[in-house]
Amino acid sequence: GVLAFRKNLTDDEENFKQIKNNINEFIGLKQFKKDRWFSLKDLTIIKNQVLKLFDQLANEKKLDITVTFFCNFFIYYKNRNSYLKLKFTYKNLKIKVIPLIIIPERFEQKSYFVSKYLSYFNLFGYFFIQRDFDTLITRSYNSSFFISLLKPFFSKSNLIFDPRSLYPLERYDYGYFSTIKLKELWLKRESQILKTFNKVISVSFG
Repeated sequence: GVLAFRKNLTDDEENFKQIKNNINEFIGLKQFKKDRWFSLKDLTIIKNQVLKLFDQLANEKKLDITVTFFCNFFIYYKNRNSYLKLKFTYKNLKIKVIPLIIIPERFEQKSYFVSKYLSYFNLFGYFFIQRDFDTLITRSYNSSFFISLLKPFFSKSNLIFDPRSLYPLERYDYGYFSTIKLKELWLKRESQILKTFNKVISVSFG
């Protein structure tokens, strides 16, 4: 696909203009030979939506901002130089990488048993998070669910849930969840997250 736009969609005389992006650097034949969850690795999203914005805020507003990544040890070891580079690129941020994800998400999506029971092994890593933040923003259903379980440890923090998508419905509709029981499990967890967090960021149709 091509990312493109034009100001007036009803004007057939105006051609679409391609939006500059770095997709070609991260996607190709080698990527498509892998499983579909590996097909796109566009670092622009995390850098522009999170790191660049927070780095600017920390600098302008004199804020103390920490960005924490969770990953399994293999991914951490493979990309350790990239993580180190991030720390030097965004000098106004504290960037922490915690390689303690024991059960990868792709295993959770294939098995109800793994998602409901074994995924709790990943909870261990969340005890390494600093607990005196004024505001704590989570950007995934997995991290938000675990934070909801540990809310007593973050009682002083304003918890904000940024889901970015309707994860349970999206994963099931696109075939990532192997059974409807997984969708129902995550809908229950979603309900718990919404009841636990102080604020929720939502995106509506334009």
